[in-house]
Parts: sequence; C-alpha cells; structure tokens
Amino acid sequence: MLKKKQDEGVVLLDQVCDHLGLQERQLFSLQIRESSSAITSVAANTHSPRWLEPEKPLKKQIKEYDSSCLILTRCSMNRQAEMGDHCPARLPGYLSKRHFIPEQDEDFLSKVEDLHPQHK
Repeated sequence: MLKKKQDEGVVLLDQVCDHLGLQERQLFSLQIRESSSAITSVAANTHSPRWLEPEKPLKKQIKEYDSSCLILTRCSMNRQAEMGDHCPARLPGYLSKRHFIPEQDEDFLSKVEDLHPQHK
C-alpha cells in the first residue's frame, strides 16, 4: 500500500496492476472520486470521476488521501478481474464468503458489492 502522499500516480497504478496481475499496464488507468466522505462517495457514485494522472504526485490529485477508500476500490477491481462484469441477477451478499482484509465487516463487503458494477 502507498506510504507517501508524495508518490506519483504511477506508483498507485503499478500496485493495482500488480495486485490484479495485469500485464499490459499501458491499457489501464484509474479513476478518482471524492467528497467529504470518500468511501460513501465511491460507493454511492455521487461525484464525477477524474482520471488519475500517472506523472503527478497523488497529493495534488487526491484531496482526501484515504487509504480505506483505496483499499475498497482495489477490492472491487479485484472482483471485476476475477468475476467479470457485474450481473444484476446476483443477489446482495454474493461476496459474503470472500475475504479481502483482516477484520472486514458486512458494511465493507456491501460497499465492495456496490462498486463492482462500476468497473467494466
């Protein structure tokens, strides 16, 4: 996980690509969504996304440097990579048997499920 706000966007993109096992990194980018409550914003899709600029420091691109938001986004991207596009027929709780982080709760899994349909 990122340790410094001074890291450039490419550091975060590389970590996500490594985690997902993506080989052709030049084909991918990350979106940034923010509000006064970053996780709520991402899960509710209440803010317009911006594209992460790989050459700029994260501190200039992310107002709320919230590692929990980054973890949540990373987990939902992982689901997209493993399961493909979200299927509306999936019932809520379809990730209940999945383990992403130590001491995760139902609220965390619900937010990952909410984000999954946004990745295509």
